[in-house]
Amino acid sequence: LSLYEFLGQLMGACARSQETLSVALAPIVWKQLLGREVQWDEVAELEPAVAQELAAIESGLALNGYSYTEKEFDEYWSTEKDFTVSFGEPCRQVAIMSGGASRKLTFRSRLEYTRLVKAAYLHRFDKQISAMRRGLLQYLPESLLLLWRGDELELAVAGEPDVPLDKL
Repeated sequence: LSLYEFLGQLMGACARSQETLSVALAPIVWKQLLGREVQWDEVAELEPAVAQELAAIESGLALNGYSYTEKEFDEYWSTEKDFTVSFGEPCRQVAIMSGGASRKLTFRSRLEYTRLVKAAYLHRFDKQISAMRRGLLQYLPESLLLLWRGDELELAVAGEPDVPLDKL
């Protein structure tokens, strides 16, 4: 986490000195650095396969649109899913609730499951973002961050992403 804080310090120093730091972060990261809330639809844009699967589970449908009976849903998903998430790393399961690895996904628990998975994705990088923000705030006042949008912070830190031909 100290390296994330250091990155935040570099970003703050660059924004303050009008130097640029070649750093490419997702728009939601810039938004979170400003202390703004991120919504599920913003995460879903970055994780479309996860969003599609969660929408199917939430609605009780198969990914191909087949409408499960409650029994069919339980038979299929209880062998596939428990209350853990892997974040794209199959070897590293993270429980989304206490005892999550031993709790199976069922039709009756599907709404709780999708709510918890969405929350896990929304807050998956909170510690890292918080450390970067701490570093950033060592160089930029919080009142300034309240005035900026994510793309404005990105511009202040990283500069123009495209070099105009006339400037070449």
